[in-house]
Amino acid sequence: MKFCVQLFPVSVFATTALFVGSLRADDDPSRFTIAYRAENPWPIGVLGMIAPDGSGQKFLDFKRPKQKSWQWGARLPDGRVILTSLEAADVAEIRAGKVVSHSWLYRPASGELTKLLERNSLSKNTSVQTVLPGGRLLLALAFIDGEQRLYEMDLDGGNPVALTKPGEGFCYGVSLSPDGKQVALHVTGGSGSSFNPGHYSINVIDLATRKRSLVRGAKGHLYFGPGWSPDGKWLVFLDCHADVDPRHFSADLCIARPDGSEHRVVTSGRRHWFGTGYGSNTTGWSPDGKSITYCRLLPGSTSAGKGGTQICLLNPFTAEVTELTEPVEGDWHCRLAWSPDGQQLAFVKTGTRGRELWLMDADGRNARLMTKGLKDQGADHPSWLPIE
Repeated sequence: MKFCVQLFPVSVFATTALFVGSLRADDDPSRFTIAYRAENPWPIGVLGMIAPDGSGQKFLDFKRPKQKSWQWGARLPDGRVILTSLEAADVAEIRAGKVVSHSWLYRPASGELTKLLERNSLSKNTSVQTVLPGGRLLLALAFIDGEQRLYEMDLDGGNPVALTKPGEGFCYGVSLSPDGKQVALHVTGGSGSSFNPGHYSINVIDLATRKRSLVRGAKGHLYFGPGWSPDGKWLVFLDCHADVDPRHFSADLCIARPDGSEHRVVTSGRRHWFGTGYGSNTTGWSPDGKSITYCRLLPGSTSAGKGGTQICLLNPFTAEVTELTEPVEGDWHCRLAWSPDGQQLAFVKTGTRGRELWLMDADGRNARLMTKGLKDQGADHPSWLPIE
C-alpha cells in the first residue's frame, strides 16, 4: 500500500463524510442502517447502505445522470441527511474548486430527495454542511478566489451572510456544537490572518454574535478535524508537526475548551494515523463522552505502507488506552463510526485487499466483514442512518 503526499487543501467534498453528525445514545439501533461510500472506482462515489446484520445491501441511484459522484454529509435531527454531488470526478479539478457541486436533503425512510441552494450564485462549488436548529437556515462552504469560505444562508441560498472573510484562509472541517449555537472548523492559509498562526488552526464561531476566535494554532503545527464532545464542553482535534512530517502521516490527539483554554495533548509520539494522502483520518467522541477513538500506528509504520494501525479507545482525561483490534502488520484500520446506542463500531480496514467495511462490538469482539462495496471496488466513510 502506498500513500501520496498532500500538497494543498483537499476539497470539502473529500472530507464531508468524516464529520457526519453523531447520533443520540437513546436512538433504537434496530431502526438504523450503516451508510457508506462505495468506490466506483475512486474518486467516483456511489452511496451504499447495509443492515448491521449484513443483509439488505443496496446502492442508491437518484436518476441524476449529470451527477458523477456522491458523498454522504451530516445527519439532521429529523432523520434527513445532507448529500453532496459533483458533476465531474477529476481529482485535480475537485481540489481546485472547479467542479460544479450540488447539495441535497435526503430522507432515507422514503427516498425523498430535495435540492438545496437553488437561488445560490456565490460559487459553482458551494456545499451545504448542516441545517441550523429551526430548519430555516443552513451553513455552507463556497469556493471563492482560491479560498473556501463559510456562509450562513436560507435553504435556497438566499440572504447569504459571510462568517469568514477574504484573506482569512481556506476553511473546512465544519462541526456544529450539540446546542447548535457554535461552529468549529479548521483553517489553512490566509494573508497574515490572526486566525491561522500555523499550518492549520482550529477556530470557533459564535453564530449569534458572529464572533470568530482562535482555539489553537502555532508555528509548525497542523491542527485538524475538530469534533465536539456530546455535552459541548470540549473539542478534540489532531496535532500534526508538519515541519518534520510534510506527508502529514501521523499526529497526536488533543482536547481543549471551545474558548481555547485547558488545552492538553493526550497522546505522545504522534502515534495516531493521520494519513492525509489516504483521506485525513480524524477522531471523535464516544456517545457517552468518556473516550475518543485512536487509530494507533504500529511501531515502525511508514507512509510508504510499512506497518499498520490498531483501533483503540482513549480516555482523554486519564490517558487510559483500551485496545479493540489486534496489531497486525499490513492491516490499516480507520474511519470509526459509533452505533446510536454505543454498542457497536463500524470501521474501515484497508491494505492489500483494498478498502473493506467492518463491524465490531464496542469492546472489540465479534469483528466481521460487512462489505467490499460495489463490485468489490471498495467501501469507505461509514455512518449510521435511520430507516423505517
